[in-house]
Amino acid sequence: MIVSDEILTNFNTNSASFENLYSSHDSKCDYAKRPFRTFDANAKEKDYESGFHYYGSRYYSSELSIWNSTDPMADKYPSLTPYNYCANNPVKLIDPNGEEIWINGEASDKAVEQLQNKMQNLQISRADNGKIFVSGDAKTKQEKEFIKAINNSNIVVKVEALNQEKYKTDVGDAFLGNKLNKDKSIVIANHYVNPDKLATNDTFVGDDVSGALLLHGIMESYYGGELSLQRGVEAQQAIKGKINPIYEEAHRKSNEKIYCGEIQTYFELKTVPKPKNIIPGKLQQLTIEKIPIEKGKKSCD
Repeated sequence: MIVSDEILTNFNTNSASFENLYSSHDSKCDYAKRPFRTFDANAKEKDYESGFHYYGSRYYSSELSIWNSTDPMADKYPSLTPYNYCANNPVKLIDPNGEEIWINGEASDKAVEQLQNKMQNLQISRADNGKIFVSGDAKTKQEKEFIKAINNSNIVVKVEALNQEKYKTDVGDAFLGNKLNKDKSIVIANHYVNPDKLATNDTFVGDDVSGALLLHGIMESYYGGELSLQRGVEAQQAIKGKINPIYEEAHRKSNEKIYCGEIQTYFELKTVPKPKNIIPGKLQQLTIEKIPIEKGKKSCD
C-alpha cells in the first residue's frame, strides 16, 4: 500500500480510501454496501470515488474524523498532528474549510467575547492555539459576511488582540497590511485590535453592545485581502495621512457591510447663541453642547 498526502493507492494503482486502509480487518465495517449520499449532515459535497467530503481546502474522512492531507498551516501549531480536525475537539468545535482565522494576544478572550456579542446567532470558539471556530445559522448580513470570511480558504486573517497601545490609533484597531504567497493565490492579512478601547468607542457611536468596531476591523482586513487577490498587489500598513488605495477601499466596504443595520449616532458641536446683554470689556462664557444626530439607518436583511 502506498500513501501520499493527496491520494491513497494500492500496488495495482487503484485508489483506496482511509476507510479501506483502517477497517479492512473489521467485518462489521462494510462501507461499500452503504447507500451513497452526495450531501450528508455536514452539508459538504461527498466525492463519489473516494468517499471523502470536500471542504474547500482539503478532503475530510467523516468515518475517521481526520483530513486526508496535511494542514497547509501545520507549522504554526506543531503540538497538533497536521491531519487533526478542529484541534482534536470535534464535539465542541467545527472547521468549515480546513483553513483558519486566528486571534492571539493577551486580550484574545475579550475579542472573541465582543464578536459573540455582535453575532448572537453564531457560536464562536477559540482553540488554545488561537484558531477561531464558528457554528450556527447566520441570519444577519454581518453574520453572513463573517461566515463568508471564515469559509474563504484563500484569505487568512491574523488578529493580535492587546489591551495596550501598540499602534497609534484613535479608534482602537490598526490595518497592518497583508502578504501574498508566491503564486498570489493565498493572502495572509494582519490586524491589531485593542478590545477595551474599541468597546468604549462602540458606546460613543451609539451601539448597545460592544463588538461592531472589532468586527469592522477584522472584516476590513479580510476585504483588503480580497482586493489584493484580485489585483495581485499586497496592501501596506495604514498610516494616517499616507495614500493607501487598498486600505481605503476595504475600509469603505467594511463601513457599508458591517454597519449596514446600525443606527449610527454622530455628535455635532452646537454653540449656544451669543447672549443679548453683552457687557463691554467683560469676558463672557459661551456654552458648547454635543447634540446627537441619528443617520444612515439601513437594513441588513
